[in-house]
Amino acid sequence: MESLLRDTFDNLIREYDIIFEQYYPSHNSTGFMEANQVHLFVKSFCKLQNDAFSWLEAPLKKVGRSYPRIDAVIFIPSREAVIFIEAKRINNPNDKINEIYKDMDRLLIDNNRNHIMSEAKFDIKHQYIICLADVWLETKYKRCIPYWWCSKEQPEGIIELESSRYKDTPTFLERMKSVGVNWNIKNQHIHEFKTVKNYCLMFGTHKI
Repeated sequence: MESLLRDTFDNLIREYDIIFEQYYPSHNSTGFMEANQVHLFVKSFCKLQNDAFSWLEAPLKKVGRSYPRIDAVIFIPSREAVIFIEAKRINNPNDKINEIYKDMDRLLIDNNRNHIMSEAKFDIKHQYIICLADVWLETKYKRCIPYWWCSKEQPEGIIELESSRYKDTPTFLERMKSVGVNWNIKNQHIHEFKTVKNYCLMFGTHKI
């Protein structure tokens, strides 16, 4: 499954390249909305796995008067598997990194995932969490994001930039380990586009 998910990320990159060749999807300084990361990832996955189906903004249990939601869920009956997806634009690193941690922590709570899986009409034996994100390498802090994400100064997928730790900020993997999650560094990927300067897509996955 990990290789299928990596192939999906490669397909996602190709989808973005096709779009960038024909259309620049940001008007003035509006950025690229994160819903597109989710939509295009789901589309790319379903191209590779014919029986997969998805639901966006899947609801969790009601809290007060509202229903918290996660960005997307993909169900794969033939693999007896489900994929939970959250995505983020890292336009403000201080805030967005903390939001990513909150999203991942929420997906790691069994009751949250079980609430969604309870409506599935097939057996589920395999569960995966996916984090998608993007970042523009425009500021000193943002240029540290590749290191934060991949724990490497020059991760595969980065064109020239040498990234480094921002002050004493823990990397993504260090932080996840601190809460008892052995998130594999091999499942952390980043891609810097050549057609859109300084723009990167990020992908990470963890099997529950």
